[in-house]
Amino acid sequence: MDSRDLSPDSAAARERDKNWGKIGHPVQSRGLSPKDKTPWFTLVATGALCLILGRVFLTLQRNYEQDFWQQPNPRRAGGQAVALNATAAVPTLAEAVTGNHATSGKVTLIAGGVATELDASCGAEVNLDLDGFAVSWGLDFKTKTAAECCEACRTHKRRDDGKQCNSWVWCPEEKCWSPDIWDHKYQECWLKVQDDPRSPKINHQGAFPAAFRQEHKTAPEKTPWMAGVLVQ
Repeated sequence: MDSRDLSPDSAAARERDKNWGKIGHPVQSRGLSPKDKTPWFTLVATGALCLILGRVFLTLQRNYEQDFWQQPNPRRAGGQAVALNATAAVPTLAEAVTGNHATSGKVTLIAGGVATELDASCGAEVNLDLDGFAVSWGLDFKTKTAAECCEACRTHKRRDDGKQCNSWVWCPEEKCWSPDIWDHKYQECWLKVQDDPRSPKINHQGAFPAAFRQEHKTAPEKTPWMAGVLVQ
């Protein structure tokens, strides 16, 4: 042990600092400056811990969000899908799923200010956000067009538990607002399952009511999503 006075202002301390960096200096072999307060391995361990905690947080956040999407929507009455806007009907969607709508040919819809062409069998409607069990998350899956999203649902492989995509939701705008924790962006494609395609579950449709927008200050005037139920 060095018995010399090593206080910051002592001659021995000044000599020690002066010699720092020279070959053979006793502390150089440890790779630490005499003034270092935090060893490198502590910094590495702290960084690794932060990464682990961050990953755990994101996992918990994702699980919470998955439960949010899969649980029943309180805006449904008696198990039937209802629109947030009480004055809005669901003519296009209703016609599609009841068979009173063209099942062949092409339809053109304006979404996000752009004309979008889809097969009539996609049952597409603008300003519509469908609920339902998600077999593919849009956060991880994007398609260039709504038509490709519809086709991805049509060709989606049936799961081992028997669930098979029969409805889709696509984001046609730069950002698609939703009352959840995620930042939904352009071209997100959500593939979902409707237990009864003729009575699809609806999250939001058409214009948001004034009371809803007062509660959710960042909500736009209308539901930005477009969606559809595959016509059988």
